[in-house]
Amino acid sequence: MIQKHRKSMIFALSGVLLAALSSVLVLSACKSYAFNDVTVYHGGEQYISPSALALQDGNVYVSDATANKVYKLDADGAVTATQTFNDAVNSVYVDGEDVYALVGGLAGEIHLLDSSLKKVGRADTQHTPNAAVVVGEKIYVANRFSNSVSVYNKDLSGAAVIKLDEGREPFALAYAQGKVFVACHLPGGAANADSVAANLIVIDPDTQAVKTNIELINGTGSVKDIAVSSDGNYVYLSNLFARYTYPTSQLDRGWINTNGITIVDAVNEEVYAGVLLDSVERGASNPWGLDVIGEGENAKIVCAISGLAEISVVNEKQMFDKIAAVANDEYGYTVSEIVDRVEFLADCSERYAIGGNGLRDLQLVEDGNTAYAYMTQYFDGAIVRASLTPDEESGKLETTQYLIGSQGKPTTARLGEILWYDGTYCYQSWESCASCHPDARADGFNWDNLNDGLGNPKQAKSMVYSHRTPPEMITGARETAELAVRKGMQFIQFNTMEEEYLCCIDDYLKSLKPVQSPYLNRDGTLTEAAKRGEKLFEEYNCNTCHSGPFYTDLQMHPSTSLDTDDTWETRDFDTPTLIEIWRTAPYMFNGSAATMQEAVEYFIRTDGKTATKEQINDLSEYILSIGDSGELYGVEQVFFDRNDGTDALAVTLLVPGRTMTEVTVRKQWDTDKKALVTVTLYDEKNGKIGDSVYAVLSGMETGDYASFKMKMQIPEDLKHKSYYEITIQNADNTSEYLATTLRVYYIEED
Repeated sequence: MIQKHRKSMIFALSGVLLAALSSVLVLSACKSYAFNDVTVYHGGEQYISPSALALQDGNVYVSDATANKVYKLDADGAVTATQTFNDAVNSVYVDGEDVYALVGGLAGEIHLLDSSLKKVGRADTQHTPNAAVVVGEKIYVANRFSNSVSVYNKDLSGAAVIKLDEGREPFALAYAQGKVFVACHLPGGAANADSVAANLIVIDPDTQAVKTNIELINGTGSVKDIAVSSDGNYVYLSNLFARYTYPTSQLDRGWINTNGITIVDAVNEEVYAGVLLDSVERGASNPWGLDVIGEGENAKIVCAISGLAEISVVNEKQMFDKIAAVANDEYGYTVSEIVDRVEFLADCSERYAIGGNGLRDLQLVEDGNTAYAYMTQYFDGAIVRASLTPDEESGKLETTQYLIGSQGKPTTARLGEILWYDGTYCYQSWESCASCHPDARADGFNWDNLNDGLGNPKQAKSMVYSHRTPPEMITGARETAELAVRKGMQFIQFNTMEEEYLCCIDDYLKSLKPVQSPYLNRDGTLTEAAKRGEKLFEEYNCNTCHSGPFYTDLQMHPSTSLDTDDTWETRDFDTPTLIEIWRTAPYMFNGSAATMQEAVEYFIRTDGKTATKEQINDLSEYILSIGDSGELYGVEQVFFDRNDGTDALAVTLLVPGRTMTEVTVRKQWDTDKKALVTVTLYDEKNGKIGDSVYAVLSGMETGDYASFKMKMQIPEDLKHKSYYEITIQNADNTSEYLATTLRVYYIEED
């Protein structure tokens, strides 16, 4: 644990002041000093990562999220056409001869292609277009991070935007009963409410406006797909049911997370029931792609079980017959309680192994008398086809995998990403790391983890920059992210994992880059409101605690927000980073503030200050815009020896008596500029302590990280407000800084 009287603060300085303080003014002045040997680790590859698929006339159209392509495959799995884009292709949708590619992040685009993948037209859309559906002569596009739906004519003219004020991360679309249904990925309200769940938004195509907001079953989250029932009267959602009201003390019978399908009455626009795809002693971790095929007694609901590389096949009629029997009081419980019955679908569903890594999107098609499921295998760079007629002898499904292209050898970070989504390492396969941390971010629920006591639930945290900003957990319960990863496997997934695999997960989390905020202008610049808010950020002293390149002083502070809590919690809390905070709503440690405006207003008020509504909005917009500021390089971790003969510890904090042994730096954006890294220890009153340590980084690709060893002894009698400083400058022009300077202070408590 972090020693009580040894804390650190982190600040950023302007390049002008740094030039005056640094002993390195020009590169030639450094040549008399010894440069450290640098080891560069390859952290980035271009992989083939099929994100979605669409079927049309025997062809398969596939989007690629990492190689930025759309592929057309024929019935034999051969790639017959390819189209390349400048950014990730999030999804693909086909309507007759028209192929739509949904491309990019902040500056999202929709592209119209013909059936041979030649570009026909394009239009700007909003942040991360993720799904589409054609209704008549219109196409609707869900913009995940803008919380909006764009509407175009099918030729992409006549754009309009429908803002979803109550939804969060619109992720999937369907058309049923003359209405557009928008499935939202995560809960959008306060996390300490009586019910916390994602929403299903209903849009009226005639008015192109939100008609109904359907709050789903309490605990509904990580909604991945939507499908329409065989009779068109219901829509189905694949999702998790988080049992967030329970302490995370066990996993049996889905104590923490269960996995299933939400059934929504499309006519009356209300939740009908929730059913689980899990079995009593084996979970169905991370349901993803979902589709329906057939009619009457032969209708099937098929769902991809991504965490286990399986599919679940549910007989639709038998399922509804059982629900009707419950409604007639034949089972002794109500329809609303079905979602708590792990065994409910046991006699009307089957699960089949598919294999591969990263099963995600799923589409069904009939070929003669045989139904087939086509699925993307995100990490294999492939699609797979499975016959839904099991072999009479083995009971297995016949599968055929179609590799889209040659897949490079995965880096340790890519292996770690695969493991993050893998439910097989969990006890009874109830969940994966992604269950509580989708995309390695936060799920929006409060969880009562036992590492800080019982009866004090807190928000799940994003993993972005977790290794750079220790300690972990809001109470600092884990000293480092490495420790948190290992304890998470032990006490959340209740299993063990080989150390080499845990190191891969570390590398994956370290490789995460913040996504640009939807509150920025389309070109990535601050809005005028955010510019005003940036000034208010200083005026209201927000930068006292949220300082430096990570927007945190790395200190524990008494939390004024404890009065929003009804638990026994009284401890100091770790200052969280504000990087990518736009993505981690709700706010406060217990999620009591649904919006940043609520959180900002609260902190201004409890600080005894006042602000106008416009100032609160401006300050909120700036905070919600914070990312990594486009820094070309970034300090990742600082290691110190333990003084006990064990492995080095990445604490980042400045601790008297220890020896700084290693610094790692990641190349975050594409540049050909070599980086001069300088590490210096200072006494605030007496100046520099000892010699600086230098390293030059060159030949690195985006995503690579470099490690250089050193021995910088920290004095035992370190003075109050002593600090170490790490600068990253252009090695050919040291007046140019390639990253915000990192300063970490040693602060003695009173």
